[in-house]
Amino acid sequence: MKIKYLGTAASEGIPGVFCNCKLCKKARDVQGREIRTRSSALLNDDFLFDLPPDSYAQSLKFGHDLSKIGTIAVTHTHTDHFYPQQLIFRGSWFAHGMKCDSVNIVSNTEAVRKMEMFTQEEMTDEVKAGIHNIIPELFVPAVSCGYEITALPARHKPDETAFVYVVKKDGKTILYLHDTGFLYDDVLDYLDNKNIRPDLVSFDCTGGLSIRDGIGHMGFDDVLEQRRILFEREIINDENILVINHFSHNCLNTYSELCEAAEKNSFVAAYDGLEIEF
Repeated sequence: MKIKYLGTAASEGIPGVFCNCKLCKKARDVQGREIRTRSSALLNDDFLFDLPPDSYAQSLKFGHDLSKIGTIAVTHTHTDHFYPQQLIFRGSWFAHGMKCDSVNIVSNTEAVRKMEMFTQEEMTDEVKAGIHNIIPELFVPAVSCGYEITALPARHKPDETAFVYVVKKDGKTILYLHDTGFLYDDVLDYLDNKNIRPDLVSFDCTGGLSIRDGIGHMGFDDVLEQRRILFEREIINDENILVINHFSHNCLNTYSELCEAAEKNSFVAAYDGLEIEF
């Protein structure tokens, strides 16, 4: 399995859309890996975690073909993770020669509601016919395009059931923890009891090195504590690939600062374009 991090920032991006803080000014000046778009990741070339407003720009920058995507796993409906208006252009006279005729959108009921609300005036019947909603039952695996996908409850958005995901294919497993605070006990119990041993864990680290949370997001100290708990449960071990991702400009941490702290603690600090095969 291969994961490519397309966007690694929190909701406002880095630099923030309207922000002139110290980090955002530096990012505009330095460019490169200091520039972070909104959160999304590509598995292989046909599975997306989230559909942020930057999806089109990310496809141009990294050269992936969005028409190949057969599955989109939506974590929750904050705009930086789900911008369904883009789906209007998936077919009809807007798109020709698409590689995948239909797409499965794995999401909660609120995402389905918002997609219908925001696309109803412009989405053609032809495009609508190629979009299939899968609303998974928590803790129960669903299948889409050869991927086994299990939605678990995230500690994030009080007004809806946000998801983190276990995704399996070809004997490989990823635990995708965006966006969430500390994992609920029933999530830990499920991972333990079902003997889920992920090859790669992607941790929310919105607070970077300077801001602790644990309720709706995590900072690096929270991540270290969550790792300790996962180690004690023997869900992960020293052989796992551990990634920190989803950074807010408010943490004021540069890419090099995040890398230094990550490497000292056997993590990888994500950046837009990071690709890991496992």
